[in-house]
Amino acid sequence: MRDHYDFYLDLDSVPKELDIRIINIGFSHNQPNYSYGYDRREYFILHYIISGCGTYTVNKETYDLKENDGFIVPPDTTVIYRADMKDPWTVYWVGFHGTKAEYYLSRINVRLHRPVFHFSEKPLLIECFEKLYAEIQSQNISFELIVGYFYQLMGFIQKGSVPNQTSYEPVYYYKNALRFIEHNLRLPLTVKDLANDMGLSPSHTYRIIKKECGLSPHELIEKMKMNKACEMLEKTNISIQEISLLLGYEYVSHFFHVFKKVVGTTPGEYRSNPKQTDQTESPYMNSPVRSKP
Repeated sequence: MRDHYDFYLDLDSVPKELDIRIINIGFSHNQPNYSYGYDRREYFILHYIISGCGTYTVNKETYDLKENDGFIVPPDTTVIYRADMKDPWTVYWVGFHGTKAEYYLSRINVRLHRPVFHFSEKPLLIECFEKLYAEIQSQNISFELIVGYFYQLMGFIQKGSVPNQTSYEPVYYYKNALRFIEHNLRLPLTVKDLANDMGLSPSHTYRIIKKECGLSPHELIEKMKMNKACEMLEKTNISIQEISLLLGYEYVSHFFHVFKKVVGTTPGEYRSNPKQTDQTESPYMNSPVRSKP
């Protein structure tokens, strides 16, 4: 087996119509304590460890990873990964982007706040990586085959992987729910959306959120949207109708109704006197929502 390769495609030759475009395919048997990172890439990179161990740091979180673990490097994100001093890892990777990139990552239960996975059927993934490498080097290259091998790779992971179990405490899921809502305030979110992101059933999601903050998922979503609405009303000149649209409300009348229920006043009254509005009527305002976990 080779000690290292990192082969890049000529992107000008890759059809732009493909929903996944492979950037590069690589393999490395790292030296002890070898580290890499600090820079930013414009595409995703999926790594899979076939032996050894090391650490991966992203978004101020460090993950201790070993054989059969994998991790995702997101685009435009500074990361650091380091091979172990005594048992350095051997790693395959594939770089990719495209309109469906995040969709396929969600299918293997990987998120920006949960960038690691575990897959024990190592030979299946090694075969996919080797097929990708062989086709990329082919003189009569088939981009459809390359995408097909990538789909096969993701399909195996989706069927057989389990999330890296760093923590399964309710507060862990709750913090992930807060991050998901915060990053998707412009969407008309539902409890099913939260459940899908957390990898839980809607009923389990409901119980965790209710226990952690005293609100139902629907109430939590409304409160966080209205917190953002208050911020925009105070700090910007954006019209109330536009704020309504930016927060995922199709009808401004619905936005007015929710704002009145959560904040205790109308958006116009709040903008006129943000510090003097009477919010005591709202059952939500004193609920312990930790917006920056």
